[in-house]
Amino acid sequence: MRAMCWRSGWWFALALVACASEAPPRLYLDLLPLTVDGRDPVAESHSFAVVVEGGKSYDLGGFERTVAFGEIATGGEARLQVFGRDLAGERVAWGFSEPVPLAGGDRQAVVGFTSDAAALAHAGPALVDPQASLLATGVPRSLGLDEVSASLAFNRAFLFVEVEVPDGSRAPFASEWWKGDGLVVVLDGLRDSAAKSWDGNDVVFFLGRDAFAIQWPAGQPNILHRAREQTGGYAAFAAVPWSLLGGVVEAGRELRLGLEWRDADDSGAVQARRWPRSWNPDPDGHDPPVHYPDGSGTVRLRTRTLDARRIRGPVDDFFAPGRRLSDVGAQPLSLRLEPGADAVEVYATWDGSGLLLLVESQDRVVCAQRRSAGDRDNLLRDDAVELVLAPGGGPPRRALINLSGDTAFDQLGGGAWNPVGMYFGFEFSGPAPDNDCREAAGYLFKARLPWTDLGFVTPPESGAVLGLDLNLYDNDRGAHLRSSFCPLGPAQLSGELAELRLVDFW
Repeated sequence: MRAMCWRSGWWFALALVACASEAPPRLYLDLLPLTVDGRDPVAESHSFAVVVEGGKSYDLGGFERTVAFGEIATGGEARLQVFGRDLAGERVAWGFSEPVPLAGGDRQAVVGFTSDAAALAHAGPALVDPQASLLATGVPRSLGLDEVSASLAFNRAFLFVEVEVPDGSRAPFASEWWKGDGLVVVLDGLRDSAAKSWDGNDVVFFLGRDAFAIQWPAGQPNILHRAREQTGGYAAFAAVPWSLLGGVVEAGRELRLGLEWRDADDSGAVQARRWPRSWNPDPDGHDPPVHYPDGSGTVRLRTRTLDARRIRGPVDDFFAPGRRLSDVGAQPLSLRLEPGADAVEVYATWDGSGLLLLVESQDRVVCAQRRSAGDRDNLLRDDAVELVLAPGGGPPRRALINLSGDTAFDQLGGGAWNPVGMYFGFEFSGPAPDNDCREAAGYLFKARLPWTDLGFVTPPESGAVLGLDLNLYDNDRGAHLRSSFCPLGPAQLSGELAELRLVDFW
């Protein structure tokens, strides 16, 4: 590492700057406070802490929505945790980031911030491998229960729960689940259960190191589950069908969740710790214990939020061969890839004239045929880029472009769209596909969309939010793979779109 000097900024700004004249890359933290159950996480927090997992932690005295801090390592990635503390120093709020790549120049991380009696379930992958870590798909963590971390994600079929438990001493095998190591998971899909009761949209199960047991409902519903040993402890995973939780899947929906971590020692004694801390799942002290959802925490289903950083300076030569938006400070936006998909990087930036996008795919086989304009069904048979943008709650505009440059423009859900100023192009490492498939070393897709094509009368300001989905269809000789910003798969409804926030960090 280079020698560094401390410089403290105003409010929530804290930066490390080089003693030399050249400043190091910076990591920008973009906090999104979310009020859940009437609790404002910022109003309740007197001070803040930012933890870089596996790295430094920073204690901060105040709050500002955007903060730049920290020397950036030369490679790898990091996750951030943000905590709010009250006057007594107790944790009252939290937030967690997606993995942030640390190679290259400045980077940014978006963190949803709630009270610590609430958690976020993040739009998760359309396909999940229960034998792999849910975190490996790129979703953030959702909550912490002492040393236990939990990740919550969802797709159109399941709510996923994954916990990582540090426990190096394995307790003897227990024939009764309540005497072993694991977590009790309590879910109330419609937040409507009365005290000391369950109803038809509740699920209660024990997700253990050595055992799995369902308390409610009766009849042993089909819940996919798995536990695996890992260094220093174990991890456990469950996929709960939405049909058991009321059946409605949409961003913004809220449900109840309670977690009880049961840690058994060699003597058979069990210590139980709970999230949220105020939750009492068994007021009457049954033996064996029961767990009711009344008084548990709130989970909100949340789509992804991504930042597009405003650029300063000319981009007139963006469409020149080999030019990339990273050359003018744009940051990569992480897609969620299907298993086996080629590596892809996407960049988005903006200025007063419009939105600029660049897709860099490492696809080794590029395939496309010549298609008629508007022939969406046949365009989907090719390698293609599909872009969906919804400005300010307006109708989502959709552009489908195959690698031959043929297009279909419409609106998601029906309706016409005729972009008159949109400009786009492809760059290939070798010959472009011409009614065939060709070996390649990847391609670039570049696009510029003027604000007028997206329905803006005047250019948007920093802080504006666009609905976004971007899908890459990789149809190489019959293989159909997708990469998407909407991890549920290509967005079918406006509420499934990711949020693209226009930010200005200069």
